[in-house]
Order: sequence, then C-alpha cells, then structure tokens
Amino acid sequence: MKKSFTVVLILFTLYSCKNKDAVNYFNAGVAKAREKTDVGDSTANEAARQAKYKAVLHDFDQAIEADNNYILAYENRAIVKRILGDYSGCIADAEKVASLEPDSANVFIFIARTKLEQLKDIKGAIAAYTQAIKINSNNPEYYAMRAMAEGQLNDYTSAINDYSHAIAICPPGSSKIKSFYRRRGDVKLDMNDKTGCLDLVKASSLGDADAQEMISLRCK
Repeated sequence: MKKSFTVVLILFTLYSCKNKDAVNYFNAGVAKAREKTDVGDSTANEAARQAKYKAVLHDFDQAIEADNNYILAYENRAIVKRILGDYSGCIADAEKVASLEPDSANVFIFIARTKLEQLKDIKGAIAAYTQAIKINSNNPEYYAMRAMAEGQLNDYTSAINDYSHAIAICPPGSSKIKSFYRRRGDVKLDMNDKTGCLDLVKASSLGDADAQEMISLRCK
C-alpha cells in the first residue's frame, strides 16, 4: 500500500542539527525519497519503490549514527519504516521522537494511528491518543479519534463521552462537528439507545449525507 512520504507525519521542532555529516546524510535520504520509481508494470514499480526506500533508510541510519538526537531523522526514518512494513521499528523511532520532544501531540497521534491501523493494537492506540490529549486537550479531533478506537473495544460509554466532549469544544462553524454527531449517534444506536437517531438528524441537518442514509436504515 502506497504512503505519501511528505504527509504521513508533520512535526515541528526547535532542535537544529549542528552536525554537517548528519545533515548531509539526511538531505541525501530526502532527495532519494523524492525520486520517481515508475518503471513499467506494477511488480517492477513495487520492487523499485522498495529498493528506493531501503536506500533512503540507510541514509537516515547514517544521519542518526552521526547525531543520535537528530529529531528530523528519527521522524522521517519512522515514516520510511512504516512504508517498508517495519511497524515495530517505526513506533520505536516515533517513541524516540517523543522522548526528545515530549510536548509534541502529533507524534503520539502518529504512534496511535500506526498501532491501530497496522498492528491492530487498539488498547495501545487509545493510550497514545490519551497522551496526545494530555498535551493538547483542546483539539476535538483527538477525542473523536480516541472515541473511534474505544468503539472498536465496545467501550461505548467512553466513546460517547469522548464524542460529546469533541462536540462541546468544536469551534463554531467547523465542518467536523457533523461527523461527531453522526458517530455519536451510531454508537448510541449500537447500545440500543434510540436517542442516537436525534444525533443522526442533527448531523443530517448540518449536511452529513451519510447520516441521512443511516437514518433510513436504523431509525425506522
């Protein structure tokens, strides 16, 4: 499965690498990552893509060997490991970033999504979402992400609480709020709580097309 090298993880750091060798290795890896690998059929393309990212990984390894506190190198190596399917290594690098930059909520979101989507570690994902929320308790999407994971564990009460909090702190006019109502309604209906239909009606009134379809299916 293809992953975008540039958008999987976006972190901001005050750390500036002073080691020229580390910077040179890192820049070489980034340059390789940007190279196109379209060489013909899909099998050949995938082989070329794998070879490219293994070369990128080697450059990031060298950058970290030259400076073992180089946050950008750890961040991007985590992405490459995820692309190559080394999810445990990916999480280890992301956790290293978290230790070097403990106030970054984004890295915990990255850890949570990797645990949830690649490792199916729902409890581990919830723990990582909780860490992100501790750092930034004002982002409604973090609560909604945790709620989705809680729902997968059938922890409906926690999921409803998180969706309710996401709704409460969602900025006025945000397009996200309609999905929060829809998802909360869905969870309520999973609990046989018919007030979930009211949430679906609210979501539909805000323009959520999926909510209207769910009303037809679940609120007869």
